[in-house]
Amino acid sequence: MKLLDGISFVLSILAIVLSLIVIILLLKRKIENQQKKKAVRKRREQIKTQLTVIPYGGGWEDVYLTVDGETWYFVISSMMGDSFNALLEALYYLDPDNIDKKSFDGLNADAFYLASKGVDGPQEKVSDLEEFRKIHGFPYYYIEEPYRMQFEWYSEPETDQWTIEKEQSLEKTFDVHIKIKRSADDGKIIEFTKPYKEFCYAVAKGCTEALKKHGMLGYHQAIYYDDLNLRHLLRIKAIALDRLDALEITHSKEKGEGERTSLEAELELLLEDM
Repeated sequence: MKLLDGISFVLSILAIVLSLIVIILLLKRKIENQQKKKAVRKRREQIKTQLTVIPYGGGWEDVYLTVDGETWYFVISSMMGDSFNALLEALYYLDPDNIDKKSFDGLNADAFYLASKGVDGPQEKVSDLEEFRKIHGFPYYYIEEPYRMQFEWYSEPETDQWTIEKEQSLEKTFDVHIKIKRSADDGKIIEFTKPYKEFCYAVAKGCTEALKKHGMLGYHQAIYYDDLNLRHLLRIKAIALDRLDALEITHSKEKGEGERTSLEAELELLLEDM
């Protein structure tokens, strides 16, 4: 009996300890959620740029852009011109740490060139790539770095011609100068300069809210043709929220394994409120 009583006592203590652990974990999660909400509110207060995306159906999409208290309204037709994705693409390829550079071929982009002696050697800016190649040739490696992206939204019959440009450098922190030439309003030109990270935040927030309201299939059905480019969205959202760790790529040397990312981390980032 004494043995059974002793076992019963130990089990009771273990149950109490486990209950306390569960309570502590729940409290910890609650505190983390509160801190997360507080950080979201703080970020919202600091950002002076806002973008709202409304895929309202019939192949049409509305975009409202607010910068420092002034709001502009855009209509995008899925039948003509570039889609909303062009804005995501522009920000995606202006990221100097983005290794996916080859894919910007075919876009309306201007680039500068960097040359390095060896893959990991110091880089130097090249003004005339062909002349540099004639003089130096191999073993120099060349990188094409976009610094100006352009696209055009059609609202049938009006157009909005966008140019998003940064300085020709690989600085991690930089501004983007945005110029929008509108065929309406006698060719009015909208111009402003914002930190790259802040503008990424505004665009990622607008896309996140649109996806949460309409869903991926709902978005596609509303505008007929395009899916929202989630790869581009994830990158600029990670930049805006300092969450590039969520997109970390694991490289494997074993044949057939390839590269991997965490789908769980990607989905968590995609759904994170801003």
